Amino acid sequence: MMIAHATIPLILYGLFPNHISLLALLLGSGAPNFDVLPTLLRKKTPKNALTEFHAASVLHTPFFYLILLPFVYLLLDYFTVASSLTIAISFSIGGILHILMECFDEKGRLLLYPFSKKFYGIPVFPYDFWTYLTSKKTLAIEGLFFVIACAVLALRWAGLYAGF
Repeated sequence: MMIAHATIPLILYGLFPNHISLLALLLGSGAPNFDVLPTLLRKKTPKNALTEFHAASVLHTPFFYLILLPFVYLLLDYFTVASSLTIAISFSIGGILHILMECFDEKGRLLLYPFSKKFYGIPVFPYDFWTYLTSKKTLAIEGLFFVIACAVLALRWAGLYAGF
């Protein structure tokens, strides 16, 4: 769900523009991928992608973003950032959205961590990056999300939809 990490937040922002910070939503949606750094630093393709650290760290658990929410809010509020609660909530929603989107690959995600170390998900997409990129199903679904995001934002910017 590479493109979906941007398009689904854009769709959400298009539907609820008065209640969401787009930048915070996009930053939150990208934050879980910082756990891919050990793989990138090693500069080699893992032999078994399903056992790789990426998507198996605390950054890919919903509770991390729920616990992080008050700290982000307090930090922003301390620096008197306007709409600090909206920004903090948007960031957390973005992180949780990222995790939920990735539940549709064959690895799943640690949805109940720290209470359970079991990976949960529905295996619709392959986990292997190259297989994912060359899948026609992936192309169709990612393309659909892109078209929906463009349509929602075009309607909003044209003034035909004011949002909820």
